[in-house]
Amino acid sequence: MERYTPYWPENLFIIGADASINLKIKSTYQIAKAISRLGETSGSDQSLKQVFSDTSDQVIEAIHQFIKILKGETPDQSDYSPKRINELRVIYDWDALMQILTRCPKDKHQIIHIEDAYNLIDMHLQTGHGFSGNKENPIRPERMIAARNLLNLLTVLFHSTSYQNMLRDHKNILDQYTEFTEVLALLMQQEGLMRANEQTAFDDRAFYLFSYSVLSMNWDPIFLWLIFNAHKKVNQAPPLYW
Repeated sequence: MERYTPYWPENLFIIGADASINLKIKSTYQIAKAISRLGETSGSDQSLKQVFSDTSDQVIEAIHQFIKILKGETPDQSDYSPKRINELRVIYDWDALMQILTRCPKDKHQIIHIEDAYNLIDMHLQTGHGFSGNKENPIRPERMIAARNLLNLLTVLFHSTSYQNMLRDHKNILDQYTEFTEVLALLMQQEGLMRANEQTAFDDRAFYLFSYSVLSMNWDPIFLWLIFNAHKKVNQAPPLYW
């Protein structure tokens, strides 16, 4: 059996927490604060305007109508069929998540920690037990999955709106981050040509893995997304020859 020889990149990029703060991407705490607010008010019109204050009225209205569907209310307007509405209510359980949030520990500002919500859900899923947040309406195990789906959806939704706002209001700052990742991608392309000239085998880890790795302590994946797009751009550009 061929002996496994690990390849350790020569360089390490450490992306610290809040590295994307200048891009106005919501932090973990900000998302937790927004979800806590939705839990306190059960997604009222006022709370939606507060937590999505930097989002257009059109987007807020679309989110409002969607949440009304999940809460079992009749939306003012909807392109969904009755069948699809029922499916959405099964996939994303609003009531279950709201009950779970009431049982999560809160800090002195009455803000939950997102990891506590996930831990509470995951522990019940692993044991196959339901949740007795409300004695009149206990949560069966299968509803825990739908509550987790909704927590994922809300987290992604906040990231998505932050990303759209960033493209609209902070494009000049984003360009600085983008330029860095594109320069990095070009360096890796040149590195690949150099190693090919050195007769490094194409199936060798030293050839197809970059000479850098990324250690990210940042909540949002914006840097990884920019690196991916930069390499995609370089790969689709005319090839370089040395």
